[in-house]
Amino acid sequence: MLDAMPTLAAGWILALTLIAAVSDARRGTIPNWATLPSLAAAPVTVALLAGPTAAFAALAGALACGIVPLLLFRAGASGGGDVKLLAALGALVGARTGLEIELASFGLATLWGLMLLTWHRQLWPAVARTAVVLAWPLLPARLRQPARLDPAAMTA
Repeated sequence: MLDAMPTLAAGWILALTLIAAVSDARRGTIPNWATLPSLAAAPVTVALLAGPTAAFAALAGALACGIVPLLLFRAGASGGGDVKLLAALGALVGARTGLEIELASFGLATLWGLMLLTWHRQLWPAVARTAVVLAWPLLPARLRQPARLDPAAMTA
């Protein structure tokens, strides 16, 4: 039975990420019916196949991989489906591999965002706005101007 575990996990991960990617690309959401059952079933399945210690490792993986996306979600920078998807992946593959997947996905998302900014000729204006925001606390009080930040311009 343990010989089937890598194949089962790989197929499960592939199906889960494919469903999430297609749904997110089409509708802008990742459905609960894809993520929540995986998040709940992963520790149970791992416990049945590899024992109770592995189930605790699956729960630790879900927690470790869900923390950063949860903070991003709370800040409005990510969706709830991303939190559930990355937590489910962490439960399926463990904390270390899950965090590697998470880091790779954040890196790819950053590259995609930079490519979109470049395509729309907004990269340098975005870099300039970011530099202003980052430099603001470093300026002496006499040089600080009242902030006139337009939220629409910050996301353009």
